[in-house]
Amino acid sequence: MFTFLLKNKRFGLLVASSCISVFGAYFTYMLVIVLAYEKSQSLTSTMGITLSSAIGALIAGLFAGVCVDRMQPVKVLIVTNFLSAFVIISLFFLPYNPLFYYIAVFLIAILNAFNVPAFSKIQVNIIHKDHYMEANASYQTIREFTRILAPGAGAFVLSLLSEEWKGVGFLIDGFSYIIAGVMIIATFITLRIEDESEVTELKGIKQFKADWIEGWEPFKNPVIAAIMVLYFIIVLGISGFDVILSAHIFTNGLPTIYVGYIIASLSTGVILATIIGPRYVKTWPISIRLGGSALFLGLAFFSIGIVQNIVLMLLFSFLVGCFNGVYNFSSPTYFHENIPQHVLGRFMGLFTSALSLISIIGMSINGVLGNIYSPAFVIMLGGTLITIIGILSILFIQKSETKYKKTSLQNASL
Repeated sequence: MFTFLLKNKRFGLLVASSCISVFGAYFTYMLVIVLAYEKSQSLTSTMGITLSSAIGALIAGLFAGVCVDRMQPVKVLIVTNFLSAFVIISLFFLPYNPLFYYIAVFLIAILNAFNVPAFSKIQVNIIHKDHYMEANASYQTIREFTRILAPGAGAFVLSLLSEEWKGVGFLIDGFSYIIAGVMIIATFITLRIEDESEVTELKGIKQFKADWIEGWEPFKNPVIAAIMVLYFIIVLGISGFDVILSAHIFTNGLPTIYVGYIIASLSTGVILATIIGPRYVKTWPISIRLGGSALFLGLAFFSIGIVQNIVLMLLFSFLVGCFNGVYNFSSPTYFHENIPQHVLGRFMGLFTSALSLISIIGMSINGVLGNIYSPAFVIMLGGTLITIIGILSILFIQKSETKYKKTSLQNASL
């Protein structure tokens, strides 16, 4: 992984800047959640922050991709990082008000929605098609490390600061976005990244609508449609996993602090899979890479709900992470290889928006079912659904890919 990033300096620097932004996003979330609860002592008020973030991502995803396809993606990343810094730093100077926090996380979610399609477009510009999988795996690995470190860093900073100085965390966080923006500028100038994206002038609402509709075109590829269904079922099944897992551990008479160990075990599995996975799975059929990884992810997830022993929970969560890692670098690789570049931004924006919606629905359903039945039931139900859709996807993707390639060859020969 690190060898690949060192050999591809442009991509490596862009990954580093992106992960600094991701670090800032997790850091922000941790800061706002902790400070909001400490000041309000209200669970409902604090949950509003999560909802504001999800709504922002959902709304922005509907139009962010269209905007990215009309602009230069490098400039999009630069602007969103500096605007994020402005939003976060402003919280330091404002008095505590839940509304300010809701607005801040809402705006950050909107700005982050531009980053995914912009990064994807830059990636396909600077990475050769034969190395898409290694690039995606490397990016997933670094992101997972960031996801582990950022919340801990946020908690560490808060623990060092006295009550009246905890707001300094917003200055530290805002500075991380500034560093990311400067890194992108430096990378763009010194390494001369050629932006091959088509820049389209704005042509009004009708043109915007036409561009937006065109972003749905890749879904006509049955393999991509099947991947979407897989994604949605997986996200639906695991939404709110940390909360459900905490309840599952508690009902089994185990210390709730164990949830941190289990999440760490899952992240370890993801990291390991993204580091060593590409060299082994690259030659596998896409149906096995995606449907097969979903199948075993579902079985491992189901098993977490059955067992009551912490060691077994750690083992199965590690396996969930491994198969999740394979899925996470295989699916974007297929997108980058098979979606035309001029609609990639729109597609990725719509995709992230849809995932946000599914996540909100999943958290609501899983929370209700957990209260009616039990946390173990919710985990086993989610694992069962993912396993079933994984089996069906192996068959469907295999058949669809064969049919799609045959149709493409026929169209090419005409």
